[in-house]
Amino acid sequence: MKSIKLKRDFALVYRRGKVYKGRYIILHVFFHPRSSQTRFGFTCSHKYRTAVSRNRMKRLLREACRSYIPVMRDGFDLILTAKYRQPLPEYSKVNQDLGTLLQQADLTELAPDFRQTDVCPVSAADI
Repeated sequence: MKSIKLKRDFALVYRRGKVYKGRYIILHVFFHPRSSQTRFGFTCSHKYRTAVSRNRMKRLLREACRSYIPVMRDGFDLILTAKYRQPLPEYSKVNQDLGTLLQQADLTELAPDFRQTDVCPVSAADI
């Protein structure tokens, strides 16, 4: 999984990309014509008070993305921002929300019932 690291790349996606909002995730999508791979960026609000909870939420987002990579289209920059929810959501809810957002953005070719099941059999305790 290739990541977005530079501030200017994040700014480009925020400025020119499309936004899709779910229950747990805000997804920013930008088509990058010169790229053959899809790149990911993960952010989390400081409303999650401790670094432990922010990092845990980013790990949940990262793992959910990892499960959808085989069915995603290439050439996009995606930024996933965790919405503030207390307590932290379970992996299955985050995964389902991401699947819905990816279908709305037309980035996958999934069957409608695919997002209802747990794509990756990882429990929240394993992350």
